[in-house]
Amino acid sequence: MAACPNDPQFLTMAAFFLEQSNADRDEGLNLGLQSLDADPGNLYTYHAVGHNYQSRGDYAKAVATFERANSLERVPHNVWHLAEAQAILGDTRITQDYWRSSGPPLPLFERIELQWRREIVRGEAVEPPVWRRLAIEGERALDIADDLTIWMHHWIGLAFARAGQTDKAQQQLSRLRGLPEGKASGHWSTLGADLLEGEMALIRGDVDTAVGLMAPSVERIHDMGGGSREQKDIFQDVLMVLQRCLGQVDAVSALAQQRLARNPNHLQSLAAQAWVYEQTGKSDLQQQICREIVDRSEQLPVCLQAPALVEAQAALQMS
Repeated sequence: MAACPNDPQFLTMAAFFLEQSNADRDEGLNLGLQSLDADPGNLYTYHAVGHNYQSRGDYAKAVATFERANSLERVPHNVWHLAEAQAILGDTRITQDYWRSSGPPLPLFERIELQWRREIVRGEAVEPPVWRRLAIEGERALDIADDLTIWMHHWIGLAFARAGQTDKAQQQLSRLRGLPEGKASGHWSTLGADLLEGEMALIRGDVDTAVGLMAPSVERIHDMGGGSREQKDIFQDVLMVLQRCLGQVDAVSALAQQRLARNPNHLQSLAAQAWVYEQTGKSDLQQQICREIVDRSEQLPVCLQAPALVEAQAALQMS
């Protein structure tokens, strides 16, 4: 940077580092926008800037950034980012477009994640043939198992479990458990394996075991290697759903406040905090949060069927 302070590639790399390390997101965004001014066709820079907008809850700009990037070239990972942002806002239509896309073919592990988000966080049924197809693709991918990342192996294991292929899912779990401990595996032999084992428990219907396994891993989610902060959000989102199912008020509140400190527009966390107030008899605070959700939904491109918005509107109607 000192030698080439205006080089778009260096600016982009610094922008992404500052956001992902949580060191200085504002400076990261400034550097990313500076890079885009210098090279408005740089897809890597759109990726870094879109990440930054999503991390702070500026979903309108995140969606616009990834839409612009995809209008230039449909790079699969940027298409996933657009689908993920829309799904967070309650609109899973693009998830289906993403699922069907063949030009270009889209990464298996990202399609698995989107269907998992759709099913657990969004609460939509995913048809069994979808999971069976993903499991078939996962088995084919294992022909080059040693060339796949640990992150990919996790999602293949989840697809096996969700398709009812428990033995194959267990093999993927054993692969993770067999990795070196600590930083050498990005903590996937322990924290990551516990996430997969928890997800397998959830698929069996054992929510208590799932939460017991997943909660310690989510607490240290950013110690883990693999995906970006935004890619790892899915684990926190799923855990919050499960903790609410178990009525774990204190745990839900702690996780929601942690998420909102980084992203004040994280609607799932706002809805969770409203639920906490309802459970603890603080109706005035519940109504305040629900009005905030409705107000923010009008400012953001939130789908009318988004669970957080639907919950908030129902609560306000009952008041």
